Amino acid sequence: MRLLWRDAADGRTRSWVLRVFARYADGTALPADCPGRAKAGGERALQAAAVVTAACEAVG
Repeated sequence: MRLLWRDAADGRTRSWVLRVFARYADGTALPADCPGRAKAGGERALQAAAVVTAACEAVG
């Protein structure tokens, strides 16, 4: 799943790809982000986490 959004600070388009998206038997889902390397993260990952959280809340 790829999320695209416009950065409020500088207006640039940003994107983030979630690595895992699990669907439960009851139809609910769990997006999970698994870093591809041990030192992944930083400011970009924190921004993406906020966007993923907001997107999940928006769709319930």
